[in-house]
Amino acid sequence: MKREEIETMLDGIDDKYIMEASKAPAGKSKMSGIRKAVAAAVVCLLVTGIGIPVIAAVNPAFKQWIQPDNISETEYAGSKGVQIKGTKNNKNAAEKSKKEEKFYLQLNYIPDGYQCDKKDTSLYYGRKGETDFFTVAYFHLQDEFLNILPKAKNTEKYETMNGTAYLAENKEEHRIWILFRNSNYMTEIRDSNKMLSKKEIKKMIDGASITNERTEVKYEILEWTKELKDSYERWLAGSGAKKN
Repeated sequence: MKREEIETMLDGIDDKYIMEASKAPAGKSKMSGIRKAVAAAVVCLLVTGIGIPVIAAVNPAFKQWIQPDNISETEYAGSKGVQIKGTKNNKNAAEKSKKEEKFYLQLNYIPDGYQCDKKDTSLYYGRKGETDFFTVAYFHLQDEFLNILPKAKNTEKYETMNGTAYLAENKEEHRIWILFRNSNYMTEIRDSNKMLSKKEIKKMIDGASITNERTEVKYEILEWTKELKDSYERWLAGSGAKKN
């Protein structure tokens, strides 16, 4: 992937904040660190979602079991996205983060033909060349989260056993956000060139979960801090969303 493409995916988040969030290991190339930060494009990334509303309609007990998450659709400058409230930064956030139980991301469904280098889990490449890829970012939220997909006119909401997801779409991209139930963890998946079908995306959403047991693929945890939030909001205020 070319550097210009990576920078485009970062959607306004300052590099220094993304690199801090990804905590790229020393000794790796700068490009390797930036590729991991693509996930933080995920900062402007997208996560998956799938529907269980049919089950909820048939089974009232299941519907009552689903607790409302603090994620909702939002709009900015005519573009759609998501907002996650309820996670507020404070002076003790870092210390509190250390004491929290750590959860690992688990994607139980990956579309056929896609695979990642286990040392760089932010990128999954397919068989159709350089443009055939999607990105995955996994966030631990230390502050409120806001993300807009430029020129997206609508979103689709999905409830799963594991959380709530929103799928936004414009002419070039699918972007998915998943907030996992009763936790401060979310993932964002971005299909930048719309190589995935809606059916594949929904299967990914349905299969996404978190676990406190180590997984076969270990996705890097990105700390969503006040600095990242403020950087993104400054970009929005500067009409960055309108320019894309």
